[in-house]
Amino acid sequence: MKRNRFRALILSLLLFSGLCGCTHVPVTESEVPQQSTEPASGNSRFDAAAYQADIEALREIWDQPGQDAPVRAQIEEMLRAVNTAYADYARAEITYYSDWNNEERSQKRSAAYEDLYIVSDMTNWALANGYHRSAYGSLFAPYVKTDDLDYYLMTALPRVISRAKADASDSSALLDDYYSAAYDEDMDDAGRNLQCAQLYLDILNSTSESDYDNEAYLRDYSPEDAAAVYEELKDTFLPLYEELSFRVLDSDAELPEIADPMAALKTYAPRLSVSIAESVDRLFDGCLFTVARGDDCYDGSFTVDLPSEQSALMYLYFYGDFTDLTTAVHEFGHFNSEWRCRTPVLLQQNCVDLAEVQSQGMEVLFTSFYGDLLHEDANDAEQYALFNLMDAVVSGLCVGRFEAAVMEQADTLAPEDVLALYDHYCASCGVGLELYEITHLYEQPGYYVSYGVSALAALQLYVLLQTQPEEAIRCYEKLCDCSAISGEYRFRQAMQECGMADVFEPGQVLTLSQQLRVRLNELQ
Repeated sequence: MKRNRFRALILSLLLFSGLCGCTHVPVTESEVPQQSTEPASGNSRFDAAAYQADIEALREIWDQPGQDAPVRAQIEEMLRAVNTAYADYARAEITYYSDWNNEERSQKRSAAYEDLYIVSDMTNWALANGYHRSAYGSLFAPYVKTDDLDYYLMTALPRVISRAKADASDSSALLDDYYSAAYDEDMDDAGRNLQCAQLYLDILNSTSESDYDNEAYLRDYSPEDAAAVYEELKDTFLPLYEELSFRVLDSDAELPEIADPMAALKTYAPRLSVSIAESVDRLFDGCLFTVARGDDCYDGSFTVDLPSEQSALMYLYFYGDFTDLTTAVHEFGHFNSEWRCRTPVLLQQNCVDLAEVQSQGMEVLFTSFYGDLLHEDANDAEQYALFNLMDAVVSGLCVGRFEAAVMEQADTLAPEDVLALYDHYCASCGVGLELYEITHLYEQPGYYVSYGVSALAALQLYVLLQTQPEEAIRCYEKLCDCSAISGEYRFRQAMQECGMADVFEPGQVLTLSQQLRVRLNELQ
């Protein structure tokens, strides 16, 4: 979701944690550095007045001849300013999520969020007006967002600044209301669902990109395409998923507890390839991750890229069970594919479906180490990992179908109507999540279907891994070479370039189901 006119920070929250674990690894947790939870920017704030003066200085020269170099340099400096504000916000967000009952951290996060809004809107104003009104329009043209052009051309810079402050406050307040309702221990599930259904409608009706469209998430498939796969999976994929769920959830087998998921990641991931080993070194040498535990932390996980630093940050919430390793592996998949991308934040466009294949695909490749990690429990763990990916398919496409239905008529629905639609679609696939539990509905409306679409592609990679492991790794690395945040790639385009089947082609879900059944029979 773009919060009004700006791209959301959070690229991925891990709602479908896989299952795996480790009994022993060469590296102990004490040897794995933990990232500090203090923001690098300290107490400094973005100086809006000084930045406004810089823009005014740019206006003074953009009609003068022979100023190509200074104008180009100032454009690059403005892009860097947004990158810096974004990095400051990312660190403040992670610091706050690590202890989100800490009022001081909350205030710093809100201030950083406001700064990010202001610097991005001021920059967009300068780019739009430089493109339209200066003698150097061709220099500004590559950075102008045509959808917002009229707003920035018709609004004075001081008004843009005050509007940015208001937008930041309104957007943050809606999410704060959601978290308050979702975690309100004085309400039962029915009360939380009803209140969150209203908040969901409020968020959809207050954002400029609340609809399920191709532009918001760079999708090269339509809601109708996703709906067709949803219908097909009910006849072919769902029976296998239900069979596996009974096998896994009713099993008395207990896998070893995870002693040290980060140490396992550090030990085994480099064995996949040279480029992945480079990413591991980058992650651990720079201590670019925060591990959170306990009741006072945000209990999701995400990764955020820092293009100005050619880096990325991982926030990981660990529950102390088998999901922790898969959480780390999943987010490392995002880290591995994103840290090298240098696309400025202001120009980034997030192809979420491709991004999730990159993270879920890393989970798939990591199953090849289950034997070393889990020994006699490896088969049980692999079945559980497959169950979680298949659950992502079912839940993602089901909830995605619900979201598409709501977004078609959001301005006419009551909260009770939203709940009725949700119950209808969940009943069709046996999805057991409460409406208030799906954080993505409120943070990034329209995102959720990506978990289902991408998991189908990740499962294709899993099937390939069984017979051609080197080819599976090659295919995965080629996927990671397709940046999910530069705006260059779409999901089906990337899959085709990597030689993977189109998950939307009729019959592909049936073929995948048959292939998975063969493998599941081997794991019994």
